[in-house]
Amino acid sequence: MMKLRVWGTLGVLAVALAAVLACSGSTTKGPGGTGTSFQALCVSSCPKGCGADSDCSGQGELCCDFGSGSKACVTPQACPRFCSQDAECATDQGESCCQANAGSTTRVCAPTTACQQGCASDSDCSGATPKCCGDLAQPVCTVTAACPTQCAQSSDCSTQLGEACCTTLGGLISAPGEPPLGANVSGLCLPPQSCPKACSQSTECNTAANQLCCDGFCSDASACQKTCSSDNDCPTTKGELCCSNPAIASPWWGWQGATGGGFSSSGSSSGTSSSGGGTGTCSFASECAGNVCCAVTAASCGSGNAGVCVSTSACTQVGYVSCP
Repeated sequence: MMKLRVWGTLGVLAVALAAVLACSGSTTKGPGGTGTSFQALCVSSCPKGCGADSDCSGQGELCCDFGSGSKACVTPQACPRFCSQDAECATDQGESCCQANAGSTTRVCAPTTACQQGCASDSDCSGATPKCCGDLAQPVCTVTAACPTQCAQSSDCSTQLGEACCTTLGGLISAPGEPPLGANVSGLCLPPQSCPKACSQSTECNTAANQLCCDGFCSDASACQKTCSSDNDCPTTKGELCCSNPAIASPWWGWQGATGGGFSSSGSSSGTSSSGGGTGTCSFASECAGNVCCAVTAASCGSGNAGVCVSTSACTQVGYVSCP
């Protein structure tokens, strides 16, 4: 499942790409909750549960608490270091104690550049992120183009740019590291290709494009996660097994704070990388080394890091443009 962890700097693309490439169905949309509500899932890699560091391998892993009583053996950089003040962090190495995960209000030690600024209004924001994005359950400062306009009908949107009012927001996945939308958000202006299509059966989806009806929405079949009770319920021929460790549902699963403060697309992450090449936000194609700089419109290219480095196919699939 591709999960771009860039709501704080590029929410439009995060929502659009998640809508196109994410899901699950009996199959369930994303990890099945945390704590007692967690449902085991068929995954290609399942972390080892633990109670102490001694339960983990001798290859530098430690027993990390991901919250809600869920623990897993991971490398040190994949384990969030929760904090209450800067003094608990490596400030001499550029770290701060801050909110660095849009999916959680808990503060961690992270590179200062990865810290997100919470806000109540635009007056709380400045510089490169002047917009307080009220689309989110916990608003943060973003670039203006990164916050989709809320809408009730398509006339509220920039139809000349190909936007329409998307109201099937239940199909937009908030993956670990991605913030949930606010409860009051009923519609967002998005390209039609990025708006989830509601369904009751897979025949209503574009099966020729490998879509299935997953939990009420048409989504890419390869991203659908199946709930399970044993490995026998999973497609073991594809290398999947039944994972009952609720750590994979934590908003901190995939954290790579010691190597940039973001979320990994490999190793302990539940995401998928953009097929090699550069990643992160961008203004020009030259910043993406093997990928394209994908932006909402051509006018967004060239300044403000209003694009994100992804594969050509991912950018084309959501109907956006590749910056020169």
